[in-house]
Amino acid sequence: MIYTVSKCVECPMQFAGETPVCQADVQAKREIPADVENRPEWCPLNQSSFAVDDRECAVCPFHHRQEMRRCSVATPRFRPMAEEEVRPSWCVLRRERFIIKLPR
Repeated sequence: MIYTVSKCVECPMQFAGETPVCQADVQAKREIPADVENRPEWCPLNQSSFAVDDRECAVCPFHHRQEMRRCSVATPRFRPMAEEEVRPSWCVLRRERFIIKLPR
């Protein structure tokens, strides 16, 4: 699946809780400044397309955790996940690769 995004709010790696956060780098999630109109200068999409392959939820940029675990690319979006599951059987990354890129 290919996502074409021009703003952070369109990106499935963005988590819009109280403070918007970019999860492109799962180990170092970055806060998205409120004054950014499209994307911050450090956005990984400014360098090239971003591909997400088959992986566990703990290291997936689409995995969100607030009160409960959720997936931002599942159908329906933000589908809840059981706490004991390492990766749910319905995970779309089992059959697809996600590519996130800027519009041409």
